[in-house]
Amino acid sequence: MPDKVLPASPAKSLATTAGAISARLDRLPPTRSVWKLVILLSLGFFFELYDLLYTGYVAPGLVKSGILTPTTPGLFGTSGVASFIAALFSGLFIGTIACGFLADRFGRRAIFAAAMLVVMLAIGLMGPRTRDVALEKISH
Repeated sequence: MPDKVLPASPAKSLATTAGAISARLDRLPPTRSVWKLVILLSLGFFFELYDLLYTGYVAPGLVKSGILTPTTPGLFGTSGVASFIAALFSGLFIGTIACGFLADRFGRRAIFAAAMLVVMLAIGLMGPRTRDVALEKISH
């Protein structure tokens, strides 16, 4: 009597599928459209990391200029570096929860392009500013 073949576990099946997809992507020829996709994804990843990592470079300048303090007084203080970093991550979390469904509805590519346009517009508007009245009111 032949041995029965047991079906693969879902985790093993998923790993096999992911491996097959990865192998297929590795076999794709380096065409112009593949390179365009790689460059666009790399730019998006760069700006995502820039958004997360700039706090380490901006926070000391905000402390030196007197806008923020090195420590955050109390649990919900708004004048310290910790509150600045907490606001950044809270905004990322709330944005993901509030707008994550848009990518499923309109497509990731369209939402990614729209998000990049909004970021570029915000940077363009904020770049030439020499002072921020709202931050100055909070810090004093």
